[in-house]
Amino acid sequence: MPRATRTTKEVDHVKEEILEAALQIIVEDGFQNLSMRNIAEKLGMTAANIYNYYTNKDELYILIRTRGFELYYEYLNTAYRKHDNHHDRLRAMIRAYIDFGISYPSYYDIMFTDRETPKFNDYFGTEMEPLSFMEKQTALKSFYLVFNTIHHYLRGEGCSEVDAMYKTIQVWCDLNGVVSLYNSRLLHEVVENVDEILELMVSDVTKRYILSSNQEE
Repeated sequence: MPRATRTTKEVDHVKEEILEAALQIIVEDGFQNLSMRNIAEKLGMTAANIYNYYTNKDELYILIRTRGFELYYEYLNTAYRKHDNHHDRLRAMIRAYIDFGISYPSYYDIMFTDRETPKFNDYFGTEMEPLSFMEKQTALKSFYLVFNTIHHYLRGEGCSEVDAMYKTIQVWCDLNGVVSLYNSRLLHEVVENVDEILELMVSDVTKRYILSSNQEE
């Protein structure tokens, strides 16, 4: 008797399990050890069955990054929409960056800190380029939400687009540093009240990269 066709809900569940298994392998063993065979072994499936759901390991990897940046954007956009003035928005978005990074360390690692994982330029000219381009656009949406907030806030101070871009990257570097220290548990080895340090970091970064911290809208 032939096996009944899976429902859409069942198919989505299996695809979700495959993505989660791929994420774990990348984080624990590195992208170079990600393969359809390894995913299948982790899930008790056959490699051939994995191919019924995804084309190859690169598709899985790109979809994982895309999901990560979608989650990241939700954090930033929620923080942005809670406030009416750009100073409060910027502070809330800085806090949201940290909260995302420590809430989703596996995604964060793949998105921002793992030097071995491929980037868009690695897929340029390949069959994965269109999908990778979509992932890059998702990532840039988050970046430019922060950039536009900083630029708009400082526009009255004569801040150029180049200056705003530089400040955005400065903020990114600082926050990536503190999230990386937190997720590696090194920060916990140095200080006792980690939450207090994180809050001080939010205040410091907010003030350091704006020309007038008391500017009103």
